[in-house]
Amino acid sequence: MTKFVVTGATGALGSRIFKNLIRLVPASDIIMSLYNPSGATEDIKSSGVEVRRGDFGNPSTLDSAFAGTDKLLIVSYPSIAHELRVKNHIAAIDAAKRVRVKHIYYTSLAFASDSVATVMQAHIDTEAYLKQSGLTYTIIREGIYSESWPLYFGYFDPSEGKDEVLIPYSDGKIAWVCRDDLGEE
Repeated sequence: MTKFVVTGATGALGSRIFKNLIRLVPASDIIMSLYNPSGATEDIKSSGVEVRRGDFGNPSTLDSAFAGTDKLLIVSYPSIAHELRVKNHIAAIDAAKRVRVKHIYYTSLAFASDSVATVMQAHIDTEAYLKQSGLTYTIIREGIYSESWPLYFGYFDPSEGKDEVLIPYSDGKIAWVCRDDLGEE
């Protein structure tokens, strides 16, 4: 029996991962680590999985959230603030190490080698920390969420009379992927 712990299971990506994992693994083998357990979705509450409090921003909660598990999925912290994001990822990695998690899966982004974007720099720093941690790990380098394309063109409000959005095409370096597909992988 392998015990899995999933972080971020109420978020856009984590919720999709949960929906697929619960189809593959008995609920008794899954733990949801939530910063606010009372905010668990109805899907989580009715699934029979164990819910524990694990708040990246309060590292003292992570040891008990991750204790007794074999595999940990760290869904990257939902912020673009570089220092905060890295600090929270490191807290999760350190807790996993303390409680002897056997394998960490970390959701990063593709194109790490030459990106200067702040969000990517946080992933690069987290990956480096994970690599030197001595833990067994898998870094999942996702493409850009296809659901987020409006962020790259600025926000628009159709109520302002705009009925057209131009989407670039051609040979760009973007690997679009939808969250539903990532949740299934």
